Amino acid sequence: MIRRSPSSAFAYLLTLIEQNRINRANAVLDALAKQRGFPIKEAKLALNQTTKWYNRYGKKISKRDKRVALIGLYRLSRTNIKAAAKVGQALQPRLTSSERASVWGRIGYVAALDHLPETLSWYAKGGQNVCNGIYSINPNRCVEWRARTALREQRWKTLDQLIQSMPKSLSIQPNWIYWRGRALAESGQKQKAIKLWKQIPDVRSFYGKLAAEELGKSILYQPSTEPKINLEALKLLDHNVGLQRARAFYDLGMNNFGHREWNWQLRGKDAHALLTMAHWAKEKNLLHRMINTAEHIRSLPVANNL
Repeated sequence: MIRRSPSSAFAYLLTLIEQNRINRANAVLDALAKQRGFPIKEAKLALNQTTKWYNRYGKKISKRDKRVALIGLYRLSRTNIKAAAKVGQALQPRLTSSERASVWGRIGYVAALDHLPETLSWYAKGGQNVCNGIYSINPNRCVEWRARTALREQRWKTLDQLIQSMPKSLSIQPNWIYWRGRALAESGQKQKAIKLWKQIPDVRSFYGKLAAEELGKSILYQPSTEPKINLEALKLLDHNVGLQRARAFYDLGMNNFGHREWNWQLRGKDAHALLTMAHWAKEKNLLHRMINTAEHIRSLPVANNL
């Protein structure tokens, strides 16, 4: 692949860096080194001693090989996002539109996770196709976090525009239908908001409840049976190492790591096990996990029997 399509191999290299698979990235870089004119020595420095590379060349990015600078930028995006943004700005005139979409999508996404005030302005540098460039590996997550930033900052008109520009597979999801309605309502377009909220009929879902509340509709319903919790199974969750790690991350404010640990424990669970986990989360005052886990139950075939 590297011999026949070096540009594809370079995109793979940046993907590996984004995933923090550095050993594999070094192997790909060694193969790329056989290509004529590839500055392997500086590329190795950018990949493996990124801070040293940035301290040495950070003010000379316009004169560096673009591929090396991109390697440094993607490595910096995991450790020093503001330095990565400086490299991106210095590279901006030399980037293709697809590269800009990838680079600023990556920088904006990481900034969104850290709630940085520059987030939306960095996203904007990527152009209309930000998050959907040649090096983008998870465009949906990227665009969703852009919208979440607008929501957190209560920039309602921007939020409306961002949701409308999402892929249809995302924009028709109940959460984004609800938040677009909220954005319209906050912007004085209540009737349009009501039309959107009416598109979420399921009052058993979290956003269905929120939409029903906005519409003044009752959200009370009588379950077919009273769900029973296995108290022994509930107690055993106190000794689940993955859940304990998740709690530790939540206590430290490292929510993204906590979500990963929690979601790993959801794998392969049936509706009864998920219900037990939701109750455990409630007992531990992890209300966000209680709601999230309960949402998973709705998609399982036996959920209606609970």
